[in-house]
Amino acid sequence: MGRKGAKPSSLLIAGLLLAAVLLAGVPFATGASYTRYATRSGSEGWVNPGNVTGPPDGQGAESPIAASLSIWGFGFGTGTGTITRVVIKVVYRVDVPAVDDLIYLDYTLNPGESAGANYLVWVPTDTSWTEKSIDITSDDSVNGGSWDWDDIAYLYIRVTNSSVGDPDNSVVFVDAIYVEITTAEGTTTLAPATTTITFDFSLSASPDVLTVQQTDSVSTKVDVKLTSGAPAPVLLSGSWVGTPPAGVTLTLSTPSGTPNFSSTLTFSTTMETTPGSFIYQVRGISGGIVRSVNISIVITALAPPAAPVLLSPDDKVTLDTLTPTFDWTDVVASTYDLEIATDRDFSHIILTKVTMESSATLSQHEALSYGTVYYWRVRGANAAGAGDWSQVRSFTAKIGAPKVLGLKIAAGARYVNSTEVQLSITALNAAQMSFSSDGLTWSDWEDFQPTKSFTISPPDGTKNIYVRVRDAAGDIGQSAVASVVLDQTPPVTRHFLSGSQEGGAFRGSVVVTLVAEDLTSGVLETRYRVDNQDWIVGNTIVIAQDGTHRVEYYSVDQAGNVEASKSFEVVVFTPTALPPVIQQYWWAMLAGVVAAAVAFTFVQRRLRVASRLKQIRKEKAELPKLKRQAEIKYFKEGSISRETYDKLIEEYERRRAELEREERLLLEKLKRRSRKGK
Repeated sequence: MGRKGAKPSSLLIAGLLLAAVLLAGVPFATGASYTRYATRSGSEGWVNPGNVTGPPDGQGAESPIAASLSIWGFGFGTGTGTITRVVIKVVYRVDVPAVDDLIYLDYTLNPGESAGANYLVWVPTDTSWTEKSIDITSDDSVNGGSWDWDDIAYLYIRVTNSSVGDPDNSVVFVDAIYVEITTAEGTTTLAPATTTITFDFSLSASPDVLTVQQTDSVSTKVDVKLTSGAPAPVLLSGSWVGTPPAGVTLTLSTPSGTPNFSSTLTFSTTMETTPGSFIYQVRGISGGIVRSVNISIVITALAPPAAPVLLSPDDKVTLDTLTPTFDWTDVVASTYDLEIATDRDFSHIILTKVTMESSATLSQHEALSYGTVYYWRVRGANAAGAGDWSQVRSFTAKIGAPKVLGLKIAAGARYVNSTEVQLSITALNAAQMSFSSDGLTWSDWEDFQPTKSFTISPPDGTKNIYVRVRDAAGDIGQSAVASVVLDQTPPVTRHFLSGSQEGGAFRGSVVVTLVAEDLTSGVLETRYRVDNQDWIVGNTIVIAQDGTHRVEYYSVDQAGNVEASKSFEVVVFTPTALPPVIQQYWWAMLAGVVAAAVAFTFVQRRLRVASRLKQIRKEKAELPKLKRQAEIKYFKEGSISRETYDKLIEEYERRRAELEREERLLLEKLKRRSRKGK
């Protein structure tokens, strides 16, 4: 933007001459610097742009930095003398430091055209009032080569926000825009900027037309703003214009201050306040300056409140509580009457409740009855009387109370052997549940579930578990209790032996008696086994088989506790049989006989035939004894199974046949030798 192309108009020259005449005779220092503040301003959407004129006073124009808008100051006046230096300045701050958005400080001599070549740009981070400046003395791009007073008269200083990337949240405040001018030695006549500006202010009210009803209050905002000069204290006061209404109290929140400031004016009325239209005048006084603003107020007579509109509960609903909350619209009443009846005509009113709020909740003392249909309505009242009743709505109180229907511990078991038990709960209208071990101290409420893991406390003995439930409305039902016996101690079993005992062994047989004891839940069963055979349930054992036997046993109680197994050994013998040790291993001896026969086949060539025949006949004589022993054990004593008996007889027959065959062979061999000897 180039410098102005035309000469100043005759009107401007006349104005400058008039200013020179007005300032004539006023001596000024020479060769000094002078600060010239903007006397006029403009902006692109800034709030309070006039605040940038005059010296800094803490009352800035403002705009969000993200808006990227400009504000400018001008009207710096003219003067005489040779200008040697020009510095443009701004006083600014931000509410919060910006991150990367920018502020530009530049100038022009022809608004709407190009700006000067010199400018200042920075990221605004100053949260207190800060001065920024740039020396434009050497910039001859718009001033024809040098600065003179005509340039100062046309100077526009501009501040511009600029958003970079994501907009920052900073708000920029500009308090003053001004220029510092330095002149060479000589007399300098300053233009209007050095002339003393008289203090003045304006007074306004928003809104300035008010309406209020008796017993109510209404307010308006009174603004005091600086229009010129340096700020000075302003005292606010007021009075009625014409006949004042009776019964009105007025208050000013801030009766005095230094512009710019605001005060709230409140009119409070009573039932005795005079209805009608009135004017109240607010005056601001500062020295000899008096400014005023009129406020119109219409006071209406108080009427009974309008009929409220019912909000909740809805019409014809079923509630989940006996102590519901009722809501209706606020009709600016002093009190409200809530009526509840069992019929739509309200001939059977069961409750009347008075409240100052537009809602009411029934207490437990006012609780309704289960499953009953009720009707309700509301009206407001004030000093003028009671208003009309609202429409009528109906509702049904909750159908039933919360109730525990059943509680089982460990699926109904009588005994448990763990402190961790599983509860099964059935209930009606239950939203939450709580538990106790004594019926006095209860756990925190938790959402209702049909199952619950619960920990009971040792030691062993009978344990009680209590449960209670409550519904969504908070009503609590009767508690229920279930019992279980905690038994974590296994039973103790002892054994007793009876029979004819000789030298640590029992003759013929022995009777083992197992006796188990459990003091808490009782013994469920006792198990035993003999010689690693299958486990058998019982507590009496008869052992009649000869030999040494190992007996193991343990017991289980009603709670499921299992005793560690115990064992002992017992020896049984039959006097007519072989000694007990031999009897114990008679089957093994029979097998040994078989083994010996096999071994004989390897050495028989070394034995004489006659000797071998003698051995065979001796063994044949022993075999019937083993057969008889098997028959006694099976048929008489029953101490061996049929399978074992059959195996023994089979082995007896096989071995007898082998011995007889070998005997025949040996006899034939002897015959052959005898014939050869003849």
